Amino acid sequence: MLRGVKIFSVLFVATLLFIPSCEEDKSSSTRSDPTSPNSTAPPVTRSSRPGGNRPTESTRTGRQQRARIKSAKETMVNLIAATDGFYESYQYLPGANLSAVDTTVTTGRPVMAALLGLRSAQDENPKFLNFFPDSRQAENGLDGLIQTDGAAELVDPWGQPYVLFMNYDNDNQLHHLATGEILFDRRVLAWSHGPDGKSGTPETSEDNVYSWNRN
Repeated sequence: MLRGVKIFSVLFVATLLFIPSCEEDKSSSTRSDPTSPNSTAPPVTRSSRPGGNRPTESTRTGRQQRARIKSAKETMVNLIAATDGFYESYQYLPGANLSAVDTTVTTGRPVMAALLGLRSAQDENPKFLNFFPDSRQAENGLDGLIQTDGAAELVDPWGQPYVLFMNYDNDNQLHHLATGEILFDRRVLAWSHGPDGKSGTPETSEDNVYSWNRN
């Protein structure tokens, strides 16, 4: 009988020691499991990761430049359509009174006034027809029309006028300015000086944006 009492006492003491140990292990497991509703571990969030998903400065700049190039190409498509429409109406190109041979002009005041049908270009566009319906106005001097009374200028996304190479001699061909190749059935070529605003050398022309395929 005494022996049974001793065995029972040993088992009772062991049970008392085991229960707190289990509770401690359970508590420790809860703290380390971030999915537990009672967890005290700090949650892992996107913002706590180094760098997160924020675009870098170079990424933002690259996106901005691509958007500007796209805008310049779209504007040049409209410019070429406008000059073709002008020719179909009058059988001469805007600025033809300035030259009898193929030459370059810019989208400055005389040419844009003629394409827009402004009163100041009555001699060239006596019907005052607007061949350039893209009326987007430049913001801070960039990417659009800069208009004053009787005058207008079209600037690219970097604030420079576009360049137009006009087929003023009406021989139905233009020389590819980069390769010397003769392009047929073209009345006008257009390009932008690009981000650096310059042309003329391989280095300064590298970032130019062209209306035609240079391959």
